[in-house]
Formats: sequence, structure tokens, C-alpha cells
Amino acid sequence: MRVKDRLKRIVVVVIIFAQVVLFTSSVERNQIEVARASVAAPCGNGADGAGGTLSGPVNTYWSQASVLGTLAAASNTVTLGTIDATGGGAATGVKAGDELLIIQMQDGTFTDTNASTYGDGATGSGYTALSSAGLYEYVRVDASVVGTKTTGSVAIDGAGAGFGLLNTYHEAAATGSSGIETYQIIRVPQYTT
Repeated sequence: MRVKDRLKRIVVVVIIFAQVVLFTSSVERNQIEVARASVAAPCGNGADGAGGTLSGPVNTYWSQASVLGTLAAASNTVTLGTIDATGGGAATGVKAGDELLIIQMQDGTFTDTNASTYGDGATGSGYTALSSAGLYEYVRVDASVVGTKTTGSVAIDGAGAGFGLLNTYHEAAATGSSGIETYQIIRVPQYTT
């Protein structure tokens, strides 16, 4: 074989090798992103085993009253307040892979004038804006969380930017023109049956 033919074959082999390496690394990146996105997908994975005969509350509710402020969209961590077992909820902490529901329970604004326009500013009922009230999303506790946590900061994987939250949530005391702003974090059990 001539040197020119050998060089052509070497170049072809190098090009093929480079394409395989680039394709493989992009496939691996995509698989990692798909795997992480599937972790954030809101579907039970059966981690809590068979449901059996359930009695009493199964969801754990965290009161966020001690965690005033904003939980911003794209956040990759949430702060768990105090477990509220007195209202009938379970007292189960969270661990890696658990599903959480985050929901804005209250966040309306209203006209506070002591007149017939109180509320919506016109008819004396309702509100001027719902703001974020009713927004919710499901997230997963990130695989980096070690052990079971009942309070404090917890890493999460969501469907928002950078695998963070989609929405922004608010926790604040009522003012003259805004009602109380509250959100809840709820652990949702994942049963196989």
C-alpha cells in the first residue's frame, strides 16, 4: 500500500474515533440529564413500600411560619420549618428520593379601606389580586441528602431552571393591604400498592 493511501486510512480512522468519542460523551450527558429530570418527575417510585391498610394521616406537613421570606424560582434547596403533627399530619421526615409538594396557600392582596369598597376596591367583597395563591409543584429530595431530615435546609430536584423550583413562594405576615402569605411543604408518601 502506498503512503498516501495509508495516510487517508489513518485520517478516516481518527475522524471515526473522534465522532464516537463525541457521540458517546453527548449521550452520557443526555442520560445524566434525563435521569435527573426523571427524579424530579411527579410520580411515585414505591419507596415507602406497600400501602397496606392505611389509618390516620400519611402526609407530613411543615409549618413555614418560622421561615419568613421568599422561596425563589430555580432554588435547589428548601428550608423545612417545624413538622405540624398537631393538626393531624404524620411526623415522618424526608430522605433522598422522597416526593414533596410545595404549595402557596395564601397570598392575596385587597383594599383595606374601612368602607363599602373593602376587599376588591369596588363592591366590598373579594380581593384585588390572588398573586401566587394556589401555585404548586412536586419536587424530589436530592440524592445528596444523607439520612432523614425533619427540619433545616434540604437539597431538591425540580422541573425549573437548573433542576430547581418552577415557581416563587412567599411567607410573610399580613399588612394593611396584603393578607398573610403562607406556603406549605408536604411529604407525599410513595406506595407500591
